[in-house]
Amino acid sequence: MDPAARLLRVLSLLQDRREQSATELADTLGVTTRTVRRDVTRLRDLGYPVDITPGRSGYTLGTHGRLPPLLLDDDEAFAIAHGLRLVATAPVEGVEEMALAALRKIDALLPTRIRERVRAVDVATVHVESTSAPPVSVDALVALATTCRECERVRFAYVDFDEVVSERRVDPHRLVHVVGRWYLVAFDCDRDDWRTFRVDRIADVERTGQTFAPRDMPDAARRVIEGILYTSHPFTAEVLVDVEPADARRRYATFAVVEPADDGRSILRIGSYSMDQIARYVASMSCEWRVVRPPELVDAIVAHANRMRRFARGR
Repeated sequence: MDPAARLLRVLSLLQDRREQSATELADTLGVTTRTVRRDVTRLRDLGYPVDITPGRSGYTLGTHGRLPPLLLDDDEAFAIAHGLRLVATAPVEGVEEMALAALRKIDALLPTRIRERVRAVDVATVHVESTSAPPVSVDALVALATTCRECERVRFAYVDFDEVVSERRVDPHRLVHVVGRWYLVAFDCDRDDWRTFRVDRIADVERTGQTFAPRDMPDAARRVIEGILYTSHPFTAEVLVDVEPADARRRYATFAVVEPADDGRSILRIGSYSMDQIARYVASMSCEWRVVRPPELVDAIVAHANRMRRFARGR
């Protein structure tokens, strides 16, 4: 076996984390124990944390030092890539963005044969999700994540809320995951302004090969959250609540943008497609509150309270 290939094979065997003696490694590799010891010394010189168990001459790959490269066979690489694709689009709080970052790195290194296996499974599988969020193309996510990192302009087709399809040419900035959905914050080159796009409404992503100079960047997460909960809706309201901002965000961040008030309390900025829905949001809160604006919200809350009273009395 070629010395370089043997060195990689030793590293692969050590990644099993099971203690292995020089004799076991020599038998597996078909070499002498002296050769094994020499290979282990070379790995340690390269910075890999190969530990020796005192008195037993057993080798293990330690967890300290820098992370060594993973050596995977085809089935292991397929399992990891497919698993990351599932996690990147699944409602598992807190891991979607990390899974996408890892998937972007792995996808660029996958041999064609493995990439085709992964995508064949994607095509043939139907996922029944526990959330109402529409499915997202993982290939689109990977492409957009890569172009965000490399400052590369992209083209894609976009379907807006009214089902109107348009061609977009954008400089991508950040991907943001909120409440089970992915959003792209990008600078729209034809509209000369920042825009937020739902990734499930993006199709036919095309990398142009054109790079761009990074612009002054908006707070991507804040822009997306405010767009979802407030600015993109035809009806908006502000409510003062007797709760400090950190607690208000824990309680009400699913339907309101929370801003600190001057006296330590919080202002909730709420948007919806009807004033009645905003009234239902306010009625669900278990704290003291006061409507700041608009006055129409007060009427909607009173009407909602009257309906609840009638329902409770059965008439």
